[in-house]
Amino acid sequence: MRPAMAIVLALLPAGAGACAAETAAAPATPAVVRVQPAFDARRARPDRGLRVTAEGGRLTKVLAYVEGQRVRGRFDAARTTWRSDWTLKPGAEYTVTATAATATGPVTVASGRFRTRPASRPLRVAAVAPLPGETVGVGMPIVVDFDAPVRYRAAVERALEVRSAGPVEGAWRWVGDTRVVYRTRTFWQPRQQVTFTAHLAGVRAAPGVYGADDMTLAFTVGRARIDAKSLRGDPVTITATGREYTDDNGWGFWRLPWDEWRSGSALDGSSPVP
Repeated sequence: MRPAMAIVLALLPAGAGACAAETAAAPATPAVVRVQPAFDARRARPDRGLRVTAEGGRLTKVLAYVEGQRVRGRFDAARTTWRSDWTLKPGAEYTVTATAATATGPVTVASGRFRTRPASRPLRVAAVAPLPGETVGVGMPIVVDFDAPVRYRAAVERALEVRSAGPVEGAWRWVGDTRVVYRTRTFWQPRQQVTFTAHLAGVRAAPGVYGADDMTLAFTVGRARIDAKSLRGDPVTITATGREYTDDNGWGFWRLPWDEWRSGSALDGSSPVP
């Protein structure tokens, strides 16, 4: 692992030089760039993500890569802090180059690399419904099963992302320690694609247990074909697009009122956070 570097580039206005020396003006103080995890670290915690800050200046550019892939992140409003959008991949080497500047002073460039600790006990997605590329009905939930119990449910739930072409309100609900289910408040809009991504890499799911990899899949919501049937002998009918709908997928997730369903999310503060 090559050592980190911090370079300060002094930018003088045109026509400076001897005249500037004669005025004996105090040199401008360069911005200080700090990176967490620290450069040259070899066992950084992946669940804490990547954070870059500038003291005495503003960040102008942050470039971070892992295994040839750009690390997604964003600046705060003041551009003094940059954070990665997600946690970091366990057992991987990251390279970072960050540039900061003051209003009139020199430019600071910090460049280096670090490595995250490997996952001694990895967490992976064991199964997902719907299947990749499947076409489903407007009432289909997303069911995610993990291969190990999840203790820090809020951390895992924050890593689950659902994107759809049409706007929708939805919420996750935990059904035991290894299953979490996403249900929309009403129904999916028909004839659209939905993408589910589990940004699990580096998420701390339990003591010593970290997400091993990210995974993503897409499925299609078909036309609004709604049939009225009985669920395990207990009819559950819901009106949608002018017709009655019964949850006939065998899980019965549509039995619960929306507020009760949403209360099963770990993001209400009831789940421990590491």
